Amino acid sequence: MQVQLANGTFKTTTLIRITAIAWFFGKIMSWKLWLSDRLFPLVAPIDIFPEFSNDVHFFLLLFSLTGLLLVVVFPKKTVLILAVLLLEITSCALDQLRWQPWEYQYLLTFFFCFLYRKDVRGFIDAMSLLLIATYIFSGLHKFNPAFLSNVWDNLFLHKLFGFTDIHPVLHYSGILLPVAEILSGIGLLFSKNKKPFVVLTLLMHAFLLMVLGPAGLHLNSVIWPWNAAMMLLVYSLFFNKEQPVFSSHYFLQMQQLPVILFAVILPATHFLGFWPGYLSFKLYSGHPKNLAICIKTLEQTPQLTPFVSVQNSPYCQGLQTINAAKWVFTELNVPIYAEESYYKKLKKSWIQKFPQTQSHFMIFEYPSKPENIKEIP
Repeated sequence: MQVQLANGTFKTTTLIRITAIAWFFGKIMSWKLWLSDRLFPLVAPIDIFPEFSNDVHFFLLLFSLTGLLLVVVFPKKTVLILAVLLLEITSCALDQLRWQPWEYQYLLTFFFCFLYRKDVRGFIDAMSLLLIATYIFSGLHKFNPAFLSNVWDNLFLHKLFGFTDIHPVLHYSGILLPVAEILSGIGLLFSKNKKPFVVLTLLMHAFLLMVLGPAGLHLNSVIWPWNAAMMLLVYSLFFNKEQPVFSSHYFLQMQQLPVILFAVILPATHFLGFWPGYLSFKLYSGHPKNLAICIKTLEQTPQLTPFVSVQNSPYCQGLQTINAAKWVFTELNVPIYAEESYYKKLKKSWIQKFPQTQSHFMIFEYPSKPENIKEIP
């Protein structure tokens, strides 16, 4: 029993260290996201705080990075876990764009660690369910034509491998990626021998790092530490595990409700339109709501000129156009928070920050049809 407890404690500290290191590098690589001294407007999820100076955002970032380094050194200090958790929640409460998928997973990891601070087995099970849910929901979200067209065909086959004429068989072979994700999650959940599914998961992450990394498209670098961390987390949790993680009894225990709620129930409600995609493990689905900012004049805001598209946009009828997603990637090195509710609040912040541009906001999504294009009032 003492040996099992010691092994569980070592695994717990390993999981926390992996998360803290990846979190630290993720924030460093997106450092401008965590400040207010930037061009892209801040949009608070809930207007409960006044506008703070950039110094407040800077110190939240500095204290958080310091806390993460301390957690790496002292992973058993739950007071440090709680401090980082509170700092991050405060920072994310000041800007909804900070609710990136990796940020959300790291927040849940530290939350579960604090929640099960006296229950090593409980924390390990919570982390296992969180990772399993990530793979299953991520795969389910990719079962749509937009993934095959925008991600598989355009990103993988065309940009990475140079295909110009894509055969239908090659086009539909992209469905193997979400199938592999779902199978890996189900295998990690139910299979007695989890090693083949661990290997499958590691190969998926290695392939994604090859595609997005320096040797590939050099794209979305902020998720490189996340993918590396996921490989280490999956290996640490499942490689030597020979029994299923969960029984039906687990899901009937009230003490597991927070884990089941955030890892399973709330993400499932996204399919009914009740929970944001980024908080439901909707990753590279190819089906986001995109935003075009149509600008009448830039005479008084020349600082926006570098983000204006040089191509004529079909959504702005001859006006100067900023693709919001490309802007966020360029300035902040993160994907945009692709939710209509966010875009509506962004428009209000934009009007306050750039009233002279006389802009209007157009939402569009795949496929490009009139019914999939609308203006935010």
